[in-house]
Amino acid sequence: MAQNNMAGLPFLPGNTFHDMTKTNFHQSQTLSYHNGYMFSERPEVRIIGGNLLKHDPLIEKDVEDLVNFEPSLTYGQVKPVTSKPFVPARVALDKKVLRFYCYFKETVHESAQEFYRVRSCQIFYYLEDDTIAVTEPKVENSGIPQGIFLRRHQIPKNEQGDKWHWTDLNNGVNVTFYGRTFHICDCDAFTREFLESEGIEVCPPYPADNYPPCSNLPRHHPSLTN
Repeated sequence: MAQNNMAGLPFLPGNTFHDMTKTNFHQSQTLSYHNGYMFSERPEVRIIGGNLLKHDPLIEKDVEDLVNFEPSLTYGQVKPVTSKPFVPARVALDKKVLRFYCYFKETVHESAQEFYRVRSCQIFYYLEDDTIAVTEPKVENSGIPQGIFLRRHQIPKNEQGDKWHWTDLNNGVNVTFYGRTFHICDCDAFTREFLESEGIEVCPPYPADNYPPCSNLPRHHPSLTN
């Protein structure tokens, strides 16, 4: 009687109760054997305790509607999805190089007139394999070795094994390669366009003064040796 009174309650927290008069909790058997063959003894589905599982069986019309259902008649024709051909990164990013203008300060020990000198460099980031090269433009009669400062390779960023990535480079950012800190002050037009296309806000160039450290850098790609 109590089960009939609770049958109309919605299945919500606080409305679910156990039937205290129920004593049968075994799983009902729905299969039987006859002459060595297994067949269904009762077509209805029963759950634990022998109670019938409440469900609405599909009628013949519902089954026919499911078989003959055509989604295109309701939702229209499906537009074919044309996938672009796969292009590996080494091909798509071939010969695409980011260039940043930078400088670093070098301590001078052998002169009493200056304590440090500012040396202008360029950072080249190769997108095809995430390698970096650093060069210093040669100046006649400078008295210091110049040219390729760091050969092209993947430069470690920390002790955890991370590598420097193009997302780490921007104007006004300090990067440290093997203990030497480079201050990025500007980048070329292609680099700016690429970073902005990837959603990165490019900082303004280094402010100009009477002695801009990046003003004497050439604006063309020198030939680099891998």
